[in-house]
Amino acid sequence: RKVETTKTKPKFKAPTKKRFQIIDVEPGSKEWIEWRHLGIGSSDADKVLSNQAKKLLQLKNTKADIGHSEELKLNIDLMQEARELYEEKSGLKVYPLCIEDKRFPWLLSSVDGFSEDFSKLVKISCSKLAYKEAKKDMIPRALLQHQLMITGLEEIDYWCHLQDQEGVLITVKRDPEMINKLYEAEQEFGEKLNIEDSN
Repeated sequence: RKVETTKTKPKFKAPTKKRFQIIDVEPGSKEWIEWRHLGIGSSDADKVLSNQAKKLLQLKNTKADIGHSEELKLNIDLMQEARELYEEKSGLKVYPLCIEDKRFPWLLSSVDGFSEDFSKLVKISCSKLAYKEAKKDMIPRALLQHQLMITGLEEIDYWCHLQDQEGVLITVKRDPEMINKLYEAEQEFGEKLNIEDSN
């Protein structure tokens, strides 16, 4: 499958009435890694809720390279291919975007796909494990709810793509109970991040 190499720029209007702002960093770049150290991203959400929070805090405060998300290690073209297949299925154009909560700047997210009017949100996974789990209806709940918390949207599409396989699409609804739990854990983590960072 040939992937388009020309990148069309989305006509995003500044999300003035939204609870988030767009951060102009390129996923995978040095600036992006530095930005991720300043707060809690989608892929951190699960760790913050688990017994890995202490280790994550240590890594962030020592500015250690936490390691890119699994998707970034994979070919960027594969993510673009997955995005295009999702667009074919949904009939919508979506674009990768980095966002940050306006009220709580320690809440961050690198979004795999956002429609120009900010009404449609998609998380893309291209790993064999994610695909296998999605087939069994297993999803990265904390990660998805973290993105719903920042965007304020009611649902997110979880799209799993493996080359030469039928894509798996799961629409996940907002879970207010989990979002409250996540927010409390992330707020506590964010405070420790700031306290230890300012020393």
